[in-house]
Amino acid sequence: MLNQYFINIKNIFTQKDNKYYKVFFFLIFFILLFILVPYIIPIPDLEKSSPEDIDITQFIESSFIEIDGYRTFIIDRGKENKNVITFLHGFGGSSLFWLDNLDYLVNKGYRTIAIDLKGFGLSQKGFKYSYDHRSQAEFVYKILTKLGIEKTNLVGHSMGGNIALHFSYLYPDMLDKLVLVAPAIIETDNIFVSAFSNLITLPPFSRYVSHFVLRFFDLDNFRNFLLSTVYKKDGITEDRILQFYKPLTISGWNDSLLGITRDGYKNKIPEDVFSSLSSKEILLVVGSHDSIVAVDIGLNYNLKIPNLILKVIKDVGHLPMIESPIEFNSILVDFLQK
Repeated sequence: MLNQYFINIKNIFTQKDNKYYKVFFFLIFFILLFILVPYIIPIPDLEKSSPEDIDITQFIESSFIEIDGYRTFIIDRGKENKNVITFLHGFGGSSLFWLDNLDYLVNKGYRTIAIDLKGFGLSQKGFKYSYDHRSQAEFVYKILTKLGIEKTNLVGHSMGGNIALHFSYLYPDMLDKLVLVAPAIIETDNIFVSAFSNLITLPPFSRYVSHFVLRFFDLDNFRNFLLSTVYKKDGITEDRILQFYKPLTISGWNDSLLGITRDGYKNKIPEDVFSSLSSKEILLVVGSHDSIVAVDIGLNYNLKIPNLILKVIKDVGHLPMIESPIEFNSILVDFLQK
């Protein structure tokens, strides 16, 4: 009986004038084509540099640091000061996004540490590393421990805000005060993100993505993307754009982007993270014209966290620390020194 079943199936797909045969043939053809095309077409051979090729001498008190064999870049100013502020940038950002804030806070008596998170800025590149936000928080903790930091105020922007919440949950004894700047907080699982994360692990699909990002995300597109996130366009000069773009000239940055995307489904904050912060002082800063993290989201968290202080900076978008650094710095110092 079973043998006859397989014989019938065989007959269906071996009769060339049968419609099933044609469907089966074209299905196999397109699957093979999908798999082979990204390998037949070479990935753009763009001139790429290494993190060491980027001139860092212009950034005072900056250096590379290695943690568990992984190398990244930090800016560490005001080492003579006792109180510490650690800055975590957002997605696509780097430690350079805090250059308008560091020296002001050093002059106010703080040691300021800005970190290039794994996969971003001048950090080591590659697909094999763990980029989920819990791993990023653990990475930040190891950097601070290596620097001899026992207590820090933590400032996280956008994606860095979500990482800051993971850090706060994992290392409450190291946290002093918490500042969330236009935070992209992930509270629920996203089916689309999970599905895309799984697809990234398939070599043909990941190669397609590499083709896309290396061809599409050039300086012009980066400029357009960055300017779309801000309200005050004049706050982002061409020199600043070129400065922010430099990490995208590092060989392997696309592999890091693939790894970051692959691990995206793991980034949800612990369910009890807000209750665990009940004894901490928390500041939430948002821009009144933020198109990514709207003011309404800030108001929502203001209700969720009783001890949270909400500050809205008028006429700025998603980068208040760059668009309006004077007001941002003033708000930050007032909160930290109260």
